[in-house]
Amino acid sequence: MYIVPFIKEAQEPVGPKISKYWLLLERNGTHLIEMEKGKEGQAAIEAAAEYMNINDVQLHGQPWISGPYVFVEVCAKDKELANFYSWKEVAPSSHPLKEVWRMFLFVCDKDGDYLGLNTLLGNIMIGESKSDTVLSVLTAAIQGPSSCTRRESP
Repeated sequence: MYIVPFIKEAQEPVGPKISKYWLLLERNGTHLIEMEKGKEGQAAIEAAAEYMNINDVQLHGQPWISGPYVFVEVCAKDKELANFYSWKEVAPSSHPLKEVWRMFLFVCDKDGDYLGLNTLLGNIMIGESKSDTVLSVLTAAIQGPSSCTRRESP
């Protein structure tokens, strides 16, 4: 399973029906954050929340699971986010490898992806499986926890 911290910017869309999303990725922004083996269900949700707590990142709601992903929506106004690198600050080949926030534009239009942006996102691999693309991850994040497992508040 993967932990997928993400931010959907609350400001106006970038363009007609285009939204900006940020994903926290490891390996200098090229890979989803892998979770410790054996974590499933509630244990995976708790591990994702603990991961964000260790990094002093404020959550916006509770984590939820969709497929192999544990989504963690992050509060965009959290001042601790400045402690992370952004994708453009880290060269792909730099060492040690870092976790970085990487921005993606997503077309949210019922009439289709008129610019071809989502098609490009479908070609960006960020996991071990061919189905682990930016498009599949963002699509699951956008659909939200309504049909997924969500942790109840204590």
